[in-house]
Amino acid sequence: MVKINLLPPEERVDRNKVALERVKDNVHYLLALTAILVFALFGGIQELSIRSARADVKELEAQSNAIMPQLARVQKIQAEKEELAGRLDVIKRLDRGRLLRVRMLDGLNKRLPEYTWLTGFEETGPGSVLIEGVTFSNLVVAEFMSRLEASVLFSNVDLDIAQRGTINEQHVVQFALTGSVQDDSSVPIILETEE
Repeated sequence: MVKINLLPPEERVDRNKVALERVKDNVHYLLALTAILVFALFGGIQELSIRSARADVKELEAQSNAIMPQLARVQKIQAEKEELAGRLDVIKRLDRGRLLRVRMLDGLNKRLPEYTWLTGFEETGPGSVLIEGVTFSNLVVAEFMSRLEASVLFSNVDLDIAQRGTINEQHVVQFALTGSVQDDSSVPIILETEE
């Protein structure tokens, strides 16, 4: 069958043009629908990610709450450990100076001249001492100072006070000496022997 278009040329419609416009419209609808689907899919994926992250946060909070008692206990043990370390340091410091003090007293005893009595012995600072005593003569005080200077423990022995006094109607010389004491590390371990 043959179709004849009797319309004037200006009113004739080109079928190819109409078909092309319909295809363009369909493509536009398809693109709009695809864009809507992509946004919906992206939004769904984001929602799933947010839900997953919230679930992870809740799980981590639960684990954190479960660990809190152990963490508190560890902190308490750490504090006790630090306190114990402080006490051990004090003991070590005391122990370091323990042998030196024994050596000092032993050295004083071995160098003490006859008829000389010590009335006081005091550490006035790190490495310095004050020695107080009583004897019958200034010469005995000088001899005591010389003996101390000859020791490996004592140095820089100086006379601070030497004054006359009386004990039970007996004339005596009261004296006070200052000196330096060698550090524990420089003193031999063997106790000094009498000369």
